[in-house]
Amino acid sequence: DKTGALALDVVLLLVLVPHWGIEGAAIAWAVTIVVDTAVVGYQVQVLMGVRPPWGPILWAAALPVVVVLVPSVLVAATWGTGASVAAATTAALAVAYLAAGALLRRRLGLLDLLRLRGA
Repeated sequence: DKTGALALDVVLLLVLVPHWGIEGAAIAWAVTIVVDTAVVGYQVQVLMGVRPPWGPILWAAALPVVVVLVPSVLVAATWGTGASVAAATTAALAVAYLAAGALLRRRLGLLDLLRLRGA
């Protein structure tokens, strides 16, 4: 599956980078990560018969979208992408992300991970 992910990334880079530059590279990387994760999820569930706990996984996937991506897009659309705006946004969203992670630690399965670590 990693060979397929690498091939997908190279193809996407060849298609997207000439048109969109670094943004195209970021999109190629993100798409490759999502596809690779989906393939690994399929392999684990279907081929190996292991059923992961979907609740914490979905919360962990939604958290950066809701707390980082959406506010970042709104800030960029409202105030632009200058260095000071980017720095302030990054600082504010880092605090918000850490706070949200702390508040949602049970739903994210973080407490279960701590218990497993201590075992």
